[in-house]
Amino acid sequence: MIKHGFVNARGFAAIKNWIESTALIDDAGLVHGTDQKNLDAWADDIERHLNDMENGPWCEMNQWSTRSGHTEQLILTEDCLDWFEVIS
Repeated sequence: MIKHGFVNARGFAAIKNWIESTALIDDAGLVHGTDQKNLDAWADDIERHLNDMENGPWCEMNQWSTRSGHTEQLILTEDCLDWFEVIS
């Protein structure tokens, strides 16, 4: 059995909060960055790192997209993930 993790509702809330606090506000505003389609893309990236690359539940925002001007990273905590088993 192989365990696969996926971002749960708490994880989506954490991603949304991170985007709102980290992203540089542009003409589109934060609504674009936090609509469900965009949040799904961030969650997919986190799940790819976790399951396919096996290097943890994280993602990063490039420096040109952040308020700080530095690359910023989000690492989800265990309570932001749900797990299921896959028969291999």
